Amino acid sequence: MQNTPYSVLRFFMSNKKTYAPNQTNQQRSYASHKKSLSLVTDHGLKKSTRCWDTTVRLEDLPLVSRIHLDSKEAKEKSLLNVEIQYGVWERLQEMAFNIVNKKDPKSWSSVVNLLRKLREGIYGSQWSEGNIEFSARVFEQSVLCNLQAHNHEELFKCLRVLVEEIYRIPGNHIKSYYHAMYAVLLILHDRGEGMRRIALLSNDKPENQFCKDIARCINTQNCPKFFHLYNTCPDIYFQLILLEHRTMMRQEALHILKTAYYSAPDVWISRCLGLKPQDTVSTLQQLIQPSCIDRIEDNVIYFVRTTRKAPASTRKKLVGL
Repeated sequence: MQNTPYSVLRFFMSNKKTYAPNQTNQQRSYASHKKSLSLVTDHGLKKSTRCWDTTVRLEDLPLVSRIHLDSKEAKEKSLLNVEIQYGVWERLQEMAFNIVNKKDPKSWSSVVNLLRKLREGIYGSQWSEGNIEFSARVFEQSVLCNLQAHNHEELFKCLRVLVEEIYRIPGNHIKSYYHAMYAVLLILHDRGEGMRRIALLSNDKPENQFCKDIARCINTQNCPKFFHLYNTCPDIYFQLILLEHRTMMRQEALHILKTAYYSAPDVWISRCLGLKPQDTVSTLQQLIQPSCIDRIEDNVIYFVRTTRKAPASTRKKLVGL
């Protein structure tokens, strides 16, 4: 499986540095801030020419929502200061790139926490004093990092702001990749709003088509198709969004199976639940307690009998892809 998104530059996953574009208000580029960016080191933020009286470590930077906004000095030392935002962004890229095991959600916790602070600073400084492209880039990368960290609460918040606010600012470059991602997230948690979003997506992007296919699977409870899409998805980030819903779909598929059938081949059950054959029995025992397995004979799993048998229309949901 490829680990390449449908259509987005993953700045944190490459050596290439990314820089903020020209600012509309200050009329100077991010590159011109190289001198001020030397504030940020492996040990935190050094003193700058602004005569700050103490050294501020990255992890000690407060959330903007927890500082006194009536203090000019506090603002200059906080993430409301655009120069500090650029410096923190530079360090965040280095921190993320240097993560050894990127598949371990816990290894992303420090990056995710700092990104939350940076997003608050960007929002509180009116999109980094008008630097919309830089603001969008930070929120986009926040989405990807929150997915890596399996932090769905922060994921939803930054995706909502990105799609509902930043992308609605005139002149901003809208990326369909994140619109599709937001629609998938909504369909999993708010089906009505999710379907409304999906109806607005065009058919000319692969991520949009994938989003619509997933929506159909969920609406029709087509579990085999859902797991087929999940397992063959070429984008790891869309997989991570679906990961939270995977267990729910397996429980739904198992409920249909044990209600509609007294027994079934373990290979077929593994296909219906999107499992490897060797993991089928252990996963079935975990999904439902007490165990729904009565016995296993000749690679056929017999379910504990229920009081009634499902109609034929219910069984059709599990017939192949």
